[in-house]
Amino acid sequence: MAVDSQRAKALGDFLRSRRHRTSPEEFDLPGSPRRRTPGLRREEVAQLAGVSLTWYTWLEQGRTATSRQVLLALARTLQMTSEETAHLISLSEPARAGAQPAATGVSEHLQAFVRALDPHPAYVVDRCWDLLAWNRAEEIMLAGFETIPEHRRNMLWMMFCWPRMREMLGEWKREARMLLGQFRARSAEYADDPRFSEIAEEVLASSEDARAWWESYEIQAFRPAVKNFQHPVAGHLRMRYVKLATVDLSNHFLVAYVPADQTSEARLRRLVAGHGAVDLASAS
Repeated sequence: MAVDSQRAKALGDFLRSRRHRTSPEEFDLPGSPRRRTPGLRREEVAQLAGVSLTWYTWLEQGRTATSRQVLLALARTLQMTSEETAHLISLSEPARAGAQPAATGVSEHLQAFVRALDPHPAYVVDRCWDLLAWNRAEEIMLAGFETIPEHRRNMLWMMFCWPRMREMLGEWKREARMLLGQFRARSAEYADDPRFSEIAEEVLASSEDARAWWESYEIQAFRPAVKNFQHPVAGHLRMRYVKLATVDLSNHFLVAYVPADQTSEARLRRLVAGHGAVDLASAS
């Protein structure tokens, strides 16, 4: 299937998922038990959005394109969030120019900066969430991920397929759903990058949770937050999580954790200090 056809199909799938999610009662429409599927009917969406039923049907079937104005009307009708609306619009546009292969090297300056953040955990990922570099504190906090095969050093794969993440994250379900939603949104921007499909296929084949949430077509945007870790040595750690885009390499992102309270700060410092001064910073 051509990339444009893939995006048209994805747009149709996304509209359908949001139509099924929208309750007819919210529009004072009869919720008859004779409805064969949940949510609104196609003709109801078309009427509420002010578009023809044929046109809307073609959109869901991936058979036509439409204007931004029509898509915004559909987004309002289907009560999409700002992130979902942005995703819908992005699916109507060409994939990002060249979706060039993500760079695998990390500059010496960025590596030095990541190391300098120690004893605060930090790492670098590319647009597909492949792990490219990390500092000593990150290696200590998530001990063992250097044993993961290089092609699986991906944050989505680790979240769903590496048991340690499930064990350590106090709110694993929420964190996993958010990451999957971010991955789903980003993959639409780079429809011709096979790495996204490769990661998704392996994760979906390995995780029942990922398969269920993928079907619901959730879309998320990154937001700074506080994450709760239950570390087997350090105990409970509350960590502020930030993600910064680099300027020199637009597809590289620096992720860092900063303790959210004095107790977590003290526990993290004791944990890192207890592993000596060996520099475990690495880059693939």
